[in-house]
Amino acid sequence: MPQTPFHERLKDAIDYLRKTHRLVTPRSNNLYTFAKVGGFYQWKLVQNADGLLIASRNVGPSQDYQPNKTSILIGVVIQSEFMTADTKPNPQGKASVSHVETGLWICRANDNQMLRIDIPRVLFVLPKGASPKKRKKYKTTLENVSQAAALHGNSKLLTVPRGISAKRLSKKLYGQVKDLLKVVGRPRIAE
Repeated sequence: MPQTPFHERLKDAIDYLRKTHRLVTPRSNNLYTFAKVGGFYQWKLVQNADGLLIASRNVGPSQDYQPNKTSILIGVVIQSEFMTADTKPNPQGKASVSHVETGLWICRANDNQMLRIDIPRVLFVLPKGASPKKRKKYKTTLENVSQAAALHGNSKLLTVPRGISAKRLSKKLYGQVKDLLKVVGRPRIAE
């Protein structure tokens, strides 16, 4: 599918957030899991997202369980929903991606290591403002995405103006994801 101007600005906003907030950079926006095929485990593509924001958080040592400090990954899967969410199954499937039993995995950019997203979340980004011919489709899309976000506790909906700049979009995105990316602790570079 060709990239729209909105998708380009969304990509720029995500890249800016990754750099300024020291987030993990994935090789692509693909989410993977593993499955047993023919007696062997293989990586399988689960979903291609429009963007991924992934933070690494330290977990301190515990005398009882784990004597060493370790880290977890918290990920926000970003889905832009103005072209494909005019049917109910599409946003429902995207919102339920965090329920994959074998987990969601990404491939880290700098070393191609597969990393598991320990706490996955989904953020739907819906650009508002449609031409008169497309208002009915927009209304249906908004209804379907709102319902998916309401039914899945791990999902949120962010509506933004269709012509929003990448800089303003990055501020709006950060306003939504800063709480999603937080768990006790400070971010650390996982790259």
